[in-house]
Amino acid sequence: MLAPETITHGICLYSRLNLREVVANSPIFKWVGTYTTVEAINAGLDLEMPGPTKFRGQLLLDAVEEKIVSEQTVRASAKRVLELVKKSARFENPADRDEVYVEDPGRDELIVKAAAEATVLLKNDRNVLPLTAQWKIAVIGQHAAVPAIGGGGSARVDSARSISPLTGLKDAGVVFKYEPGVPVFGAVPLPEFETITAPSLIENYPPGKPVRLEWFNGSKIAENICHEQFLDRTEYMIKERWPSYLNTEYCTRMTFNCAPKTSGIHLLSVLTTGTATLYIEGKVAFHRPQEQHLQREAFYFYRSKFERRFHFPMEANKTYSMRLESWATEPDALARCIGGPVIQGSGIRIFENVHVPTQIQRAATAAAAADIALIFTGTTAEFESEGYDRETMDLTPDQYTLISAVSKQNPNTIIVNYSGSPVNMAPFVDSVAAILQCWFPGQEAGHAIARVLIGQTNPCGRLPMSWPRNIEDNASFGNWPTDDNNVIRYEEGIFGGYKHYDLPGAKAPLFPFGFGLSYSRFAVSDVFVEGVMECVNDSVEVSCLVENIGGVDGKTVVQFYVQGPDDGVKRAVKELKAFKKPFVAANGKVRVNVTLDKYAVSFYDVEKDSWCASKGEYRVLVAFSAREIVASAKFDVEDFTWKGL
Repeated sequence: MLAPETITHGICLYSRLNLREVVANSPIFKWVGTYTTVEAINAGLDLEMPGPTKFRGQLLLDAVEEKIVSEQTVRASAKRVLELVKKSARFENPADRDEVYVEDPGRDELIVKAAAEATVLLKNDRNVLPLTAQWKIAVIGQHAAVPAIGGGGSARVDSARSISPLTGLKDAGVVFKYEPGVPVFGAVPLPEFETITAPSLIENYPPGKPVRLEWFNGSKIAENICHEQFLDRTEYMIKERWPSYLNTEYCTRMTFNCAPKTSGIHLLSVLTTGTATLYIEGKVAFHRPQEQHLQREAFYFYRSKFERRFHFPMEANKTYSMRLESWATEPDALARCIGGPVIQGSGIRIFENVHVPTQIQRAATAAAAADIALIFTGTTAEFESEGYDRETMDLTPDQYTLISAVSKQNPNTIIVNYSGSPVNMAPFVDSVAAILQCWFPGQEAGHAIARVLIGQTNPCGRLPMSWPRNIEDNASFGNWPTDDNNVIRYEEGIFGGYKHYDLPGAKAPLFPFGFGLSYSRFAVSDVFVEGVMECVNDSVEVSCLVENIGGVDGKTVVQFYVQGPDDGVKRAVKELKAFKKPFVAANGKVRVNVTLDKYAVSFYDVEKDSWCASKGEYRVLVAFSAREIVASAKFDVEDFTWKGL
């Protein structure tokens, strides 16, 4: 039994927790996931979010009166919430406080080191990496200038700064020529901050907040003003608490000036949960009628599907007055909303004209003149977020066109990819020299990636999942989305991830679970197991010798899989039960030891309501990935059963 699962340095790290203690001492919250009153609170759900409450309040009072929820349960739940309030010092200071950034070089160095060591080197033909100072280098791609440092939704953490790879490479002394390549976005981006200024009628607006937003109660713009505020972006939403000054029937007026950097037919979009009209230079540019089929968090999570796009010609450096008038969501649309009350909002987005073929040609020309072409690719927090699933493994189509054009001009093309999960690399995996998977590396992204590229950090991250060649190769493909009856079928059962790819007939993954290259090479020898498992409290010790047979100091991840006997039990071919990540100096050796206990040999028997271990001969497989088994040893187990943790 291995649970729960977290990720450290690019490979799964398993830890055992006292789950009863966690449940007893920590408040449990659920966001848009509470559907009952009695069952939820009796199961330990302490707070229904967001408010206002739907399944608590009077319904909970009624449940206590009917004695289907005890007062003791309510008191224990409330106590856990109050203890959290106390820990966060909100009794002393209930007001929200702005975050404060404190300089901390030690913290920043930790972030850099963690991100660099989490990077996974997936391919490195002809040892094109690390880079050398003599090479002429072309750096290509939007992600080189604007890194994707984290996921979307609740995964988003506002960073104090964001170090781009361009900055990281410059700080590392790397000389290069940069080409932006192709734009990558889901929804139309917000206008660049430097192109936005306050409306001309406002003289003293707050610095850094050039967008004026006026709120009016009722349906008439400019009548019954109830609130005014200034924003740093051209978008707003009523996310959690309904403003005390606002009626359910309201309208807003957003005004700002925009001076684009370039001339052309620019791409704009209007988002609104109600009705909206955009005026440019006092004339109607676009009208958005009421969307009739809303989801609760459509404005927050589904902007790319929810927005309505149009094109508008604009001249460089010319100032355009923009005015977006919006009205509250119509009652009929609110009544039909899926998932609860609508998060209402409106906004205008602007993306200046980019001629993609020209951008690709410029990148290919720069690559042809260079010794090395670094292409930064990937997804963004828009594509990978809480609240919805990706519909495809593909990168945006233009990124594939860019990679193809550049790699044809330069055989030493290196892909540096940002994504939180696998993307389709099949179209280019054979045509590029190297691939570096950087995940979402955090605010020090540029410094971390630069360290790996120049060899200051030897790559030692390993894949925490199997990386499929095609989306159809996934174990769960065909079970998602739901069937016609909205039923999700987990037909893969216990055979998810690398366990699926071990089954007969399964197509091999593009890169297996636990895979990752290094600037050095490692070997395993002298594997042995000490001990026999005769009862639930027994364990065995596994030992092996790890040797660095390359010329570079580095870390490797030694993985220990267990293969059970042929006892008729439905089980995976092998299961990861332990791993170690030793540092091994160049041409040095290190002995690695792990302990395997009851969790390594047990399976859960539903009929017996127990964990069971079968008598027989087991094998421990020592590996560098789920597909690279380099040594093995045997040990014996007697029958035993157990319950609990």
